[in-house]
Amino acid sequence: MNNIVLFGLLFSIMIILDIIFNYSLILYGPKILSFSNLIYKIQGSNLKINYLSAFLSYIFLTFALYFFIIKDNKSSFRKKLVNAFILGLTIYGVFEATNLALFKNWSPYIVLSDTLWGATLMLLTTYIFYKLFK
Repeated sequence: MNNIVLFGLLFSIMIILDIIFNYSLILYGPKILSFSNLIYKIQGSNLKINYLSAFLSYIFLTFALYFFIIKDNKSSFRKKLVNAFILGLTIYGVFEATNLALFKNWSPYIVLSDTLWGATLMLLTTYIFYKLFK
């Protein structure tokens, strides 16, 4: 398969996993982990997603995963999974720590849960991608 197709498949897996997780969190998660409540508390209005910006975020996440993990032909599958976890932990950790630094009411619970989710998302995306397409 060519690189564009592989990128599209990786992107699709990531989006599907993230939608499932976030929808489950909305339905079943504790209020303390609610982004909607947190955003309202910070900006005084309801969460309104800018879908173009969200799409671009997923493009950047997919690019990082593809470039640093999937394209690596030297590492073992196990090493790729560990590296994917670390990559997700780093990307989401920087995002969440920055939010915590900038926004007075940002939640440390969100920092922890979203950072761990980012690491898990990258690991699961890599795992599923390799099991289905490699």
